[in-house]
Amino acid sequence: MKMKNDWESVDFGLVQYRDTELKILSAVDDIQMLLDDHVVKTHTMKGSPFIEPFVDEIDAWENKLVGEDKYFWIIFRLCAALKNTEKILCIW
Repeated sequence: MKMKNDWESVDFGLVQYRDTELKILSAVDDIQMLLDDHVVKTHTMKGSPFIEPFVDEIDAWENKLVGEDKYFWIIFRLCAALKNTEKILCIW
């Protein structure tokens, strides 16, 4: 499946966050865009009348994408909270 191959080239690299010892995920926008694109494509495929021979594979892929989407949502929220908290702590 082409979508699985797309994920093999994604760089999930971590970069140092400013002058801290913390590492944050790089290329967040690219990852989120690819994930959203694949969720839409998977939902479109599930609506096809020709999907029957591939139902199990598509269902498993959809479950994986939904799980990853939840994981990345948590990571993105944590990164946003970190950035907001840093602003508050730097005032003191």
